[in-house]
Amino acid sequence: MPSIWGGISLWGKEKHITGSQEWYRPVLRGVRWEFGKENCCNTKQLNQALKRARGAPLDLAIHCGGSREATISDKAKGMIAMVAGERLSQWRSLEFAVQDNWDLGDIFSGSLEGLMFLRLNSFHQDLYNCLCKTARYLRNVEICIRNQPLSKLANAPWWRHIHRLLLEVPYRQAGLLPLDLMDAHQIQCGSAVDILSNAVELEDLIVQFESPSALAPVKKPIHFPRLKKLTLRASIVLLGALSAPLLTHLEIKTGGWHFGSTLKPNTIFFPAVTHLSVFSSEPAVLASLHCPSLVQLCLGPDRGHGQMYINDRMIISAWNPDNDPERLLKPSVLRIENLAFTWTVLRDLLRLSLHDCLRELILVDSPLPKSFFKALMAVSRSTVICEDLERLSVIYESGPYTGERTIGWSNGREILKSILTLRREQNMGLRKVIAQWPRQPRVEFSDDS
Repeated sequence: MPSIWGGISLWGKEKHITGSQEWYRPVLRGVRWEFGKENCCNTKQLNQALKRARGAPLDLAIHCGGSREATISDKAKGMIAMVAGERLSQWRSLEFAVQDNWDLGDIFSGSLEGLMFLRLNSFHQDLYNCLCKTARYLRNVEICIRNQPLSKLANAPWWRHIHRLLLEVPYRQAGLLPLDLMDAHQIQCGSAVDILSNAVELEDLIVQFESPSALAPVKKPIHFPRLKKLTLRASIVLLGALSAPLLTHLEIKTGGWHFGSTLKPNTIFFPAVTHLSVFSSEPAVLASLHCPSLVQLCLGPDRGHGQMYINDRMIISAWNPDNDPERLLKPSVLRIENLAFTWTVLRDLLRLSLHDCLRELILVDSPLPKSFFKALMAVSRSTVICEDLERLSVIYESGPYTGERTIGWSNGREILKSILTLRREQNMGLRKVIAQWPRQPRVEFSDDS
């Protein structure tokens, strides 16, 4: 069955040691299968793999690197030639990471009409020309090039018909002086905007900036008429420029930017967003969003900063009663990750505008003091919190944050069970409680158990 043998990773790297770093993969120590592909480190292995695959579609990963001063070895170049030529038409997916200063000659002189997925980790002009001329059905693209300007890719014809794009925006280019970096930052950002402006059929987009601290917010409008899923990693400078009327899933991971003050409350409108995740230590990020169709909201700190930098205002900025009541974020499912619950946060989060809409509360790796559990056990009509809550989950996946006082497994399990019992006795909406601590079995309490 040739169709099951098309996954091949080609490794042409020589072992290269610089100081304490060794530039080779574990496959050179004999690992033959990895991530669904057969690792081939010499021509004999590759020849056997191609014989098994025959004429089936090929899912290739080509890795050839080493010292920048060295030239590509005859072995590595020969292995690339074995999968090129007439076999180019068999390529269905390609991950390409070959030293970008190496001359590959006329290896890419065929047709890539069958290619549907492309991940570029390095730029080679001959491959790029072949892609532009023949890759008519390319729909899924990942650009992760570090040492080359994105302007080289800005005019590629495939941008207009791809459906998914992962775009990493680098800033450091080989040979640049520190004084040139600021201009390089702006050029790379401009090229990224040009690429995004051309990608009019995108349905899934991930953008990650390498170092956004020197950039101003993008002002050129970017319209995505078909976009449904968007992830912005350290690329908040794009947020105010984007319009996506069909967007349903939005995830924001700020990470190292300082432009929160430029975002105004309720100014960024996404009418169809149902799932919103914000990992940020800037309260202005959440407060700037207007999402009237919101169903699920996930909040957490910027993973790079950690818990100590969290501002309580980040949590309550979206439903502060001083804002326009018609524009408040009112999710029915709220997920909190790695945020400590002070009494102030608990009171503002669960008392103000969420009490009439919240149905499910999920707390993941959040240090919870006893006051949190006591608040949920208050079931009298004058003091009840989240009266209509139907499902409560308290989950510790990696253990509570070091140094925070939190309740243990035995007490936590019994208290959560008591919360369910008390609320059921008062005819409240709670139907299920889930408890999970590290190295402990998952426990569910419900009407039936």
